[in-house]
Amino acid sequence: MSHITAQMADFSRLLVSDRPTMLTFPPAGAHPDELVQTLQIARPTELVAVPRMYEKIEDSIKHLVRNSSSSFQSLFAIARAKGRENTKAQQSGDLSPFGFNFIRVFVLNKIRR
Repeated sequence: MSHITAQMADFSRLLVSDRPTMLTFPPAGAHPDELVQTLQIARPTELVAVPRMYEKIEDSIKHLVRNSSSSFQSLFAIARAKGRENTKAQQSGDLSPFGFNFIRVFVLNKIRR
């Protein structure tokens, strides 16, 4: 945990949060390729990380999708598009787009597991 961005975000969260907060760190000497396994164990609800961590997450997702069936790849593309639409709707105060709740229940919630 040597990057100042992560340190400041983590410790400031402890000071200003109005809800219980738990900081989780990977084991000492953990290799960056073990990030996904660490996240699966910790199951964070919020994540502040340096760009390299996000790159590792993206690489893992791309690898998973690339090695999946074409129907999974299509469903993943739809879920990603609906997720993006929903984020934009939330930012502008609009309702979730048509079909988002279906995708959330049958695809996105399964990814979180």
